[in-house]
Amino acid sequence: MGFFNKILRYGNSVTCAALLTHPRLRGHATTLFVISLCASDLLFSAISLPLTAVRFATQRWTLGSTLCQMFAFLFYGNEAVSLLSMVAITINSIKRRCVRVYNEMSHEPLPPRPSTPVPRAPHAVQLAYVDFYMRLHIEQSMTNAHTSSRF
Repeated sequence: MGFFNKILRYGNSVTCAALLTHPRLRGHATTLFVISLCASDLLFSAISLPLTAVRFATQRWTLGSTLCQMFAFLFYGNEAVSLLSMVAITINSIKRRCVRVYNEMSHEPLPPRPSTPVPRAPHAVQLAYVDFYMRLHIEQSMTNAHTSSRF
């Protein structure tokens, strides 16, 4: 498990560094989506994978209820961000191919590339998820504190 985890961390770190330092690739929207996907995989390999290994080795959860809830949040939130990044990469690729085919069919030159904004949708979804989860957790904690003090 440790070897696999190190390979994941190294591979994603090298990919992020290579994409961020290459000047021609930094302007592509696809590059930003791939960096988002690499960051999501880094979080998975750094947090979710070790906790999953502990759970698998012991055949039960031994790390407490708070960490159990945080693990579920991180695991599924990370999966959502990964999926959104992959969908964004796919949509961007299809869009570029459609524009290229249309321009070839119409014999028009390709339009100049606009400067692409940083894709914030996956991170916005993740932050909204964090906000919702934290508010829910605080509300449940306050409710449990009030009900336990009555008994």
